[in-house]
Amino acid sequence: MVEALFQSEHDFARLLKYVVAYFLIPLQSMIGKKDQLVNEKQILEIFCNFENLLEVHTEFFKEIHTRRVQWDSEFSTIGPAFLAVNDRFLKYHVAYTENLPHAQKTLLNLRKNDEKLNHFLMEKEKQLNSALRIKDDLANILAVPTKRIQEYKNFLQMLQELTDNEHPDHEDILDAYLDITGLYQNILDITLSKGKILDRPRTNTLHLPEELVRPPRLLLKQGNLQLIVGNRVEKEIGVFLFRDVLVFVRLPGNRYEAHLVMGQYWLKDFLNELMPYCFQLEDINKKNWILGTKSATEKLDWMDSIQTTINQFTANQETKKRSFQETSPKANNLKIASKQNIVLSKQRQEPVINTKDPIQLFYSISELPNNLL
Repeated sequence: MVEALFQSEHDFARLLKYVVAYFLIPLQSMIGKKDQLVNEKQILEIFCNFENLLEVHTEFFKEIHTRRVQWDSEFSTIGPAFLAVNDRFLKYHVAYTENLPHAQKTLLNLRKNDEKLNHFLMEKEKQLNSALRIKDDLANILAVPTKRIQEYKNFLQMLQELTDNEHPDHEDILDAYLDITGLYQNILDITLSKGKILDRPRTNTLHLPEELVRPPRLLLKQGNLQLIVGNRVEKEIGVFLFRDVLVFVRLPGNRYEAHLVMGQYWLKDFLNELMPYCFQLEDINKKNWILGTKSATEKLDWMDSIQTTINQFTANQETKKRSFQETSPKANNLKIASKQNIVLSKQRQEPVINTKDPIQLFYSISELPNNLL
């Protein structure tokens, strides 16, 4: 597991370094010259404390590398490496996440109104994509650091479960996990509260039903999973987790296939010796979807994300329900209609989405770039 952490931290630190090298430094070097594309204030708005993130993650990577070289499974520790940087993770990642929607909005507006800047950024994006073997634009790349803390959380959770209570690293791993979990929740709350800034229109690249296109939704997680039917892999599908729905699309082509409403499904482990990395979602009618991952880490990551989303969605619905019952004089009469709607929903066996939900979220489901899959 330490090897996996080392490799992922190497890739993440390299991404940060390349963003600074390809974008930040060249733009800074143009300030005050004839070829200036952005001013100092705009650079600060777009890149915020990006250099601080690079500094702390480079230090963290070097510390992991040192421990990896000297690793002894019985006596070596990794928890102290997290504890040494947790305070700065908190300081820099929270500030960066709070600024991200403004940074992306500023970037999009500048690109829209300045052809020379847009051309410059497109050339740099090509260079970066070629160097890192990815396909993404700067706005999406800037969002990558906000996902790193969740990856640490999942890693530490699994490491904690695998570490014996008598191991010298046990307490430090637990402390690091609790710190990172608190930071992750902080970042998640910020992401949800800041979300509406990033609602920008695009074509419906996933060919979704209109009821899913509006209102805008927060994209929490995406990836490709295996759809399991019986005891075999039926096909690979694209999966997008939003705050209220889980969307499936066919591959290739990103064509919409189905969606599950969070409050209508239960998450369960799926135990099968032939397919150990699977989990299932089951509704009240025992209809289930079995999804397969490629590793225990990926399975744990998806299950944690989905269960957290289900819990939060259910809690929000209960809060809305109590608030409505306390404030509306017609609440008692509407209870009957509500029960009738539930019966109709069960008969249709199709999830029903409230398309009038007023909550504005981070990413519109209609604006997912094709290269997400």
